[in-house]
Amino acid sequence: MTEVTTATQKPTINWIERTGTGLGVLGLLALAVPLLTLALGSQLLGLAISTLAQVHQLATLGLILTLVAVVVGLFATVFTVPGIIGRRNMGRIVAAIISVGTLVGSLVFLFGTVLPRVTDLQQVQSVADFGVKLRDNCQTPLNQTTADLAKARDATQANLTNDAGFAGAMSQAATDLTHDAQTLQANHAVLAGMSAPQATYQALLDQCRGTVDAENSFLTDPASKNAIALPPPYNALAATVSAIQLVQTAGQLAAGIGPVTVPAGTLEPLVLQALTQAAAATNPTLTQLGDQLKQDLKHSLTNDLAPLKVEVDAIVK
Repeated sequence: MTEVTTATQKPTINWIERTGTGLGVLGLLALAVPLLTLALGSQLLGLAISTLAQVHQLATLGLILTLVAVVVGLFATVFTVPGIIGRRNMGRIVAAIISVGTLVGSLVFLFGTVLPRVTDLQQVQSVADFGVKLRDNCQTPLNQTTADLAKARDATQANLTNDAGFAGAMSQAATDLTHDAQTLQANHAVLAGMSAPQATYQALLDQCRGTVDAENSFLTDPASKNAIALPPPYNALAATVSAIQLVQTAGQLAAGIGPVTVPAGTLEPLVLQALTQAAAATNPTLTQLGDQLKQDLKHSLTNDLAPLKVEVDAIVK
């Protein structure tokens, strides 16, 4: 009689399954970087996020690593899951769980966290770009014009009884304000070609357009509603003048150049009053809307990247 001995053969793990296991671990490591960064926050990791470029670099890195984890998890699943069909053992089951877990976790993190944040950051970027254009073509030139009007006011105050000094100061003021007017005209053209990234900011854009246009008209157009009304007896020469005309003409008359002779020290008080009012003029609505845009940007950067600590005051100025 022949004795037959049977033995249970342990299933072996082939190179495909080993590759799948390695890929699963690699995918977990790739996913761990953005997960840990988000979980621990920038302070514990020593990240200083003080520019919008750094925010985008961080978001881009997180997106790339998450996509890598998705792709690696997919290949790992393809390599390991078939190995547990009919040939189960603990090693193959663990490898399959790691692979599937990497794939599912990566997809959940991608669609639930990374992509929404990337979309939010794109919106923040569009608003930030809009804000920079408004700053360069609205806030900055308006502030410069106000500064030049204040400079001319102070020069007038310093030469109230000095016609020669006043004439020289008004010549410089005319040069400064003419340059401001040219800048404002160019700025208005830029603003006219802009569009608000969201309907919320249309009022801000309209206010910028209107204020820049009004300031330019005040400087250059004697027939505009923003022109300076002359009191008697000067209104016999012209009912209204632009700011540039006022300083030019007053400077010339003080220097003895012009169609009429003006007693010494009589022009300075008139010009001082006009420049004082002009330098003090403000647009509270424009200021309020501009401040609201800054607050919106700070709110978005704070909430969209939490718990990462973004130095919003360094980004939004």
